Amino acid sequence: MGMVQQDNEDKKEYLNSYYYLTLEEKRISDRIGYLTSLLAGSAVQYSLAPKTPNPNRDLSDDFVAIEGEIERLHKKRRQAISRYREIENAIERVTDKNEQEILKARYLECMKWKDIVTRMSYTYQHILRLHGSALHHFSVPKSKDVIECD
Repeated sequence: MGMVQQDNEDKKEYLNSYYYLTLEEKRISDRIGYLTSLLAGSAVQYSLAPKTPNPNRDLSDDFVAIEGEIERLHKKRRQAISRYREIENAIERVTDKNEQEILKARYLECMKWKDIVTRMSYTYQHILRLHGSALHHFSVPKSKDVIECD
């Protein structure tokens, strides 16, 4: 595989991580919502929960544990948002608007090539040429490696 082709593959992997970051952020948000509802409806929730085997344990221990988990998840969510915003900003730095539109459609909206062709009213071959040019003009931020979800 040539140097340019490998560089383009690395760029595509970086851009494709956007999808997984948005999924991760959604899962985390759902989990935060669930845990928050446990705290809000704690009397009902805890009356239905299995009893703790330790009679010396107070419900406040559970509240503290849940609050700690919520804070940990908020931090993870902020990291995911920061990482996918970085990808959005990197796409915005591509100066050609057609190239930018193709990158957004393909990687942010997860559109198929045929749908991008329809949206932009170009031939399939021209869309692929523009995509190649967009990748050439796209730069992965230097401070970041390819992003993978936890």
